[in-house]
Amino acid sequence: MPVRALRRIDEPDSFQACRRHQLPESAVPWHDHAMVLFRARSKDRDRSSDQNRLATLVRHIGEVRSGVVRERRGLERRYADTVAVAAQLVDTDYDGERESEDEAQLVRAEADVLYARQRMAELDRQLDLLDGLAERVKIMFEPPEELKKRRQS
Repeated sequence: MPVRALRRIDEPDSFQACRRHQLPESAVPWHDHAMVLFRARSKDRDRSSDQNRLATLVRHIGEVRSGVVRERRGLERRYADTVAVAAQLVDTDYDGERESEDEAQLVRAEADVLYARQRMAELDRQLDLLDGLAERVKIMFEPPEELKKRRQS
C-alpha cells in the first residue's frame, strides 16, 4: 500500500499540498480541482458568443420567412390563374345553362379560390409571427443598457 504524505497544517489547500508532495491529482478531491481550475470567460468572448447565437437565430428565421414568402407568391400566381379561368368560363356564351363540364370546372375553381384565400391569410399570419419573433430575438440579445432605453421611451 503506497504511503501518502500528510497534509501540513500551514497548507490549507489540499491541491497545492498534493503538488508539493508529488501526489497524483486523483488523490485531490474533485471540488478542489474545480476551485483551482475555474476561470470566467471574458466579456468579449461572451458578447461574441451571444452575437453568433443571435445571427444564427435571425438567419434561420429569415430562411423560414423566405420559404413562406415563396409559397405565398406561388399561391398568388395560381390564384390569379384560377380566377382568370373562372372569369372566362362565366363570360362565355351563357344562355341560362352551362355544359356540365364547365359547371364542374367552375365549382372546382370556386373551391380552389376560397381555399387559396384562406391559405394566403394563414401565410400572412405566419409572416407576422416570424417578423415579431425576429424582433423579439433581437431584443433578447440587446445589451441591458439598450433595453432600459427602449423601455423608457
